[in-house]
Amino acid sequence: MTTERSDRLEVESVDAYVVYDPGSGAIVHVHRAFNYRGAKRLPSGEAGEARALEMAARFGHRTEGLRALTVSPDELDVIGRRRVDDKTRRLVVDRDRDSTD
Repeated sequence: MTTERSDRLEVESVDAYVVYDPGSGAIVHVHRAFNYRGAKRLPSGEAGEARALEMAARFGHRTEGLRALTVSPDELDVIGRRRVDDKTRRLVVDRDRDSTD
């Protein structure tokens, strides 16, 4: 039996979160959590969202009144301006608007 050894970390899964202003839907912070094979699993769901808010605060954001939302990592790769619709708790991409304004 042959065993291959790799010095590379193997990503098992990626969780993604956005921290946003519920009034405007503006996203103020994006948090991605990489889970590596064999490592202790990072928190997900509500605990992951709480961690995203904590990390946003560490990056200097005032998080009072902000909310976090779990999103698919693929949703963050779409080109266009993004915001959160707080009523539906979904990420919305406006492809008609220039993403730089």
